[in-house]
Amino acid sequence: MLQNILNLEGVTILDKKQKEAVSGGFSCVFTYISNNGHRERERVGVPIIASGDQQESFAQSRCSNAIGKGWSRCFYDCSHDGIADHLSNV
Repeated sequence: MLQNILNLEGVTILDKKQKEAVSGGFSCVFTYISNNGHRERERVGVPIIASGDQQESFAQSRCSNAIGKGWSRCFYDCSHDGIADHLSNV
């Protein structure tokens, strides 16, 4: 079915920036780990933010808040490539 859609006149595949504009932002996947090894994952949608530095700041702030609430470690992956961008520890 996808191939049929792509064969229609004027149909193109959106790049990452175009997808963000349609969805209204991007999302990050956070992994929280407790002292006893319990893990929780969460996908958080984020409104469009002007710069990469602000995106990084958002994710670091969320991890910092999680650690403040009792989690021992927090990882985040905002590019969804399976590689954690950052690790925060108590």
